[in-house]
Amino acid sequence: MSKNRFSIIKNLSIALFVISIKFNLISYEYPLFYRAPSFWGEPRFERPILTTGSFQLRYAHTYTSRNSCGNKTQLLDIYGGYNMQKLIVGVPNIDSNNNLDKILINLSNLPNFGNFAHLSFSGKLRVFEANLNYIQNLYRGFFIACAIPFKEVSIKNIKYCDLSPEEILPTIPNKNTAEWVEFLNNFNPIMDRYCINLKRIHSTGIGDIAFLAGWAMNHEDTEHLDFIDTDIQVGVQLPTSKDKSLNNPFELPLGYPSTGIPLIWNFALGAYEWVTFGARVDALFFTKYNTTLRIKTDNLQSGMIKLATDNVKVCPGSFWNMGLYFKADRIIKGFSALLGYSFTKKDKDVITTCSRNFSSIIINSDESLKSWKMQTIHLLFEYDFCDANNRYAPRLGLTYDHIIAGKRIMLANPFSSYIAIDIGWEF
Repeated sequence: MSKNRFSIIKNLSIALFVISIKFNLISYEYPLFYRAPSFWGEPRFERPILTTGSFQLRYAHTYTSRNSCGNKTQLLDIYGGYNMQKLIVGVPNIDSNNNLDKILINLSNLPNFGNFAHLSFSGKLRVFEANLNYIQNLYRGFFIACAIPFKEVSIKNIKYCDLSPEEILPTIPNKNTAEWVEFLNNFNPIMDRYCINLKRIHSTGIGDIAFLAGWAMNHEDTEHLDFIDTDIQVGVQLPTSKDKSLNNPFELPLGYPSTGIPLIWNFALGAYEWVTFGARVDALFFTKYNTTLRIKTDNLQSGMIKLATDNVKVCPGSFWNMGLYFKADRIIKGFSALLGYSFTKKDKDVITTCSRNFSSIIINSDESLKSWKMQTIHLLFEYDFCDANNRYAPRLGLTYDHIIAGKRIMLANPFSSYIAIDIGWEF
């Protein structure tokens, strides 16, 4: 074999694994109300035929939520305390000859008084996620991407606390009232009668897979700035996660039950050869779908436990997100640090009942259907092992995402680590 031919083959083989220090990580992740989102990444580099792969592990746990007023509360009181006194009101097909239904009816007939017959539920939420992201550049800035998430979500140590007042007068309902004591003594059989499972929750599986297409532009011919980068993306998020159980009110979804359409815009500018400022705006829209849900049947019902079920049509609320970040790039050799902020809002879901037995107004007054908001601080530390003489080294990163405010959310603040690699298929 001639030296020239051998040199060509050698250069081709090396070119298949060219790693550049300038390529930026970009990833896709859909929001969930029970944990903080990850930092979203920087605009895509427009180099032709660039391949990027990343793998991320995230872990978080919490005992705390924020309710509709934004106040911290027990994990499972996210939608308020549980009014057990009104649990049976409006539920169809009640059997007055059944002893358990009699207990519920007798309790509902008592006068209302403060927090009488209210329960508070606590528990420990644990979230583990593994995210795979693949991005492939084509030509002239166009690229495609795929995101595959895996999730494990559990709630254990589920307990309740009686919020009923102490006895003041025998005629005023309190924690010693006979009807309430009888309800508590038969709480588990009542839940069993209505096929409600309040035991430890554990869900594992694939999340919603997303496919995206985008266009990137990198502008470096500037007079005062180092660069101006931007990209836009549109895609489809498939409902590949398993359905949430109808009989486990505390079970948390791994994804969403209908097809989503994400729209994303990223922007960044660099200065002084080490400073980057960036922003992101994105939205996620869902299609309508039909399903069976546990529904609210009385205005005074509260919490996540409901006895009635109905076939309904759901018009899901859209997601809106914006974020800002500051990055100090390669300040010590390959070490970079980033500080970011994001605001996420989900619009309310609207339910249309398929039955005349229920009121749509009452159903849609359910706190779990209303909008939620989340504000998050993002910290990222990354080391890029690559330099001008090293074509094969990856980038390793550690992140922490902390929720600082919000409404109707759980406060799981994940730590995560990731590895990313960029491959330039140039000859």
